[in-house]
Amino acid sequence: MGDTFVLSLGVEESRNGPFYDAVVLGKSIVKKGDFGLPPEPERMGGHIVIPTGQNMFARFMATAPGDGSITIREKQGRTDTPHEIEKIALKVFGTASIGALQELGGNALQLYSAGDYFTCATPSNWYRITDPAGNRKIFGVSAYETGQDDRLSVKMSIEFYPPDNALGYRTADEFIRSQLRKGALRAKSGMPDNVFETTVAGRKARTFERDIFIVGKTATLFFSKKVPLVERFIVVPATAGFYVLEFRTPLNDFAKNDQLFNAIINSFVPLR
Repeated sequence: MGDTFVLSLGVEESRNGPFYDAVVLGKSIVKKGDFGLPPEPERMGGHIVIPTGQNMFARFMATAPGDGSITIREKQGRTDTPHEIEKIALKVFGTASIGALQELGGNALQLYSAGDYFTCATPSNWYRITDPAGNRKIFGVSAYETGQDDRLSVKMSIEFYPPDNALGYRTADEFIRSQLRKGALRAKSGMPDNVFETTVAGRKARTFERDIFIVGKTATLFFSKKVPLVERFIVVPATAGFYVLEFRTPLNDFAKNDQLFNAIINSFVPLR
């Protein structure tokens, strides 16, 4: 996913035809444009001949996991009805292209696969924990910049919650309300104004942020200092269950880490 490719359509005569085009069926592939190149010279009867017309090509991009097809069509005249000359079936797999993984703020990103649940990028030099929820029937990965025991560490977490998860969240709405009740914001009925719609991996999702305060480890009994942190949650629907993307950073480092978080979000590919 994220890769581009080019297909040759045929040699097109600009005046008399034939004329070619390509049509995409499905949402996993997007056509990015057409272009033509002059044909290669040919040797005929001992002479070098440059054919008329141009070789026509179409450029495509794989944008989402799933099945798709590309139909190449031909018509003899500009006003004629095109007919199919070739149909190509394609399958896009949920794996980020190598080109999509980059280095941001000194953090080299590497591809992580959570089995048949999802794939995503994670910082390669962070402390990583697989299935941090243990035996609670929640599956995913958490990563910390400095370590799990550091409550002020920058953190990312992506987890899949099946309907029978042991924490009892049967729906995404239940999860969102439970998180808002942990802060100053509370959900009375419906979704509060601070929960916004977004799109992640082609799916409609919901996101919210909350401010929390944690006492630093070096704080003394009489001079404790609360450090403000920002937590961002993105809840993405699945066929059954839902995904939770969670990010945490000290408020003072929010701008620096926001770009890293967005790169991880853009790399996320749900497989359910």
